[in-house]
Amino acid sequence: MHTHALFLGNTFLGEVTPDALNFFSSERLVPLPATYYAPLYRWTWSGRTAVEDVAKVEAVLLALVDQQREPLQMTVLTAGGAKKYVYNRKAGEAIQASGIVPSLLNALTLVDKKKKYPFAYAESALTGETLSVVLSRFESGMNASAMENARIEAITQKAKREIKAAATAASKRTVYATINWNWSA
Repeated sequence: MHTHALFLGNTFLGEVTPDALNFFSSERLVPLPATYYAPLYRWTWSGRTAVEDVAKVEAVLLALVDQQREPLQMTVLTAGGAKKYVYNRKAGEAIQASGIVPSLLNALTLVDKKKKYPFAYAESALTGETLSVVLSRFESGMNASAMENARIEAITQKAKREIKAAATAASKRTVYATINWNWSA
């Protein structure tokens, strides 16, 4: 089944299907491409034809890349305000302790441990692990999350650059279709 554009002179009136052909003369109907999707096409009045708008295709594909990126990144990020706060604080503690010799961290006074590393101290007190072990675990988790997000972001940015660089709508779609979200360094 084909879709046609209905014109009155050079004024585009809308799309019609073959069922409606009986109501309009054939000189007022212009066949539309089989891949026609209205938001991605523009009309050329001189030729009275639908032409795929490369910029619109690009915009849709870039939005789809972002749409695919989000759930992938959320697998290693934490949703929710309280969790984000806690993880940011834990990351801050891990960064602050980075490079400090474990024996010095473990030798801190109780007051200093609570003041400088409240989350690590609380976990250390609960589990019986040393402060340095808890902070090391915080740092490992933070680094693993950062590496996965960096991987996903690299894939996203490469795909967006290639989509923008592709000259035709078809080549932009090919770039999008060949995104390898499983790539790893």
